[in-house]
Amino acid sequence: MRLILSFLFLASSLWAGQHKIGSDSQVAFTIVKTKSGKTYDIPGTFSGLSGTYTIKGDKVTALSASLDVSTIDTAHAKRDRKVQNEDYLNVPINPTISFLLTSHEGDTLTGQLTMAGVTKPFSVKVKVEGDSITATGTLRRSNHDYFFAPKMLADEVALVITLKP
Repeated sequence: MRLILSFLFLASSLWAGQHKIGSDSQVAFTIVKTKSGKTYDIPGTFSGLSGTYTIKGDKVTALSASLDVSTIDTAHAKRDRKVQNEDYLNVPINPTISFLLTSHEGDTLTGQLTMAGVTKPFSVKVKVEGDSITATGTLRRSNHDYFFAPKMLADEVALVITLKP
């Protein structure tokens, strides 16, 4: 009996995997910009993700992540430097964005997102594949006091978040 219980405990421990967020993880984004009457998409990524997550079966049971805002890359160095200054992301004052999971219901992850000192609920659609997570959603910049350049940049930012160990 003790052997069976030990086996079941070991099997459940292997099934529920806690992972450290790996260096291949990233947040990809697209924001719409309007300039001189023309509208176009600006894609980019943030690569500086850290934290941990736990998957049990097809459910994310724990997730705590921090994003280094200075890792923004829009494939345009001058724009990246400008976006990091105090008129936009203000990296010296707000160096990180954090997320703490509160629930995983169906295909939706919900948690507390903290940006620029403002913490609000935030939800994304999620897909769990093995030990990796892909989440998609839309962030409203105005919900987190990041509503700089409202006439030029859209309020909504499309996100694709990839977490890998």
